Amino acid sequence: MSEFVIDGQEVDVEALSDNGKAALQKAVHLNHQLLSLEAQRQDLTLLVNHYAAIVKDEIPEEEE
Repeated sequence: MSEFVIDGQEVDVEALSDNGKAALQKAVHLNHQLLSLEAQRQDLTLLVNHYAAIVKDEIPEEEE
């Protein structure tokens, strides 16, 4: 992890203080968690829609 881009600007990680490096590591970790949560949300949305379609198919149509 020698270079990193923030707001379009390359950051030399080696030039950061220990505090800066720790903050960067935490930000990267949090970003990975967000990406994982977004993927989980997409999967869950697909499943909700799938099961909702099954339920919808089970609802009897009203006779007129």
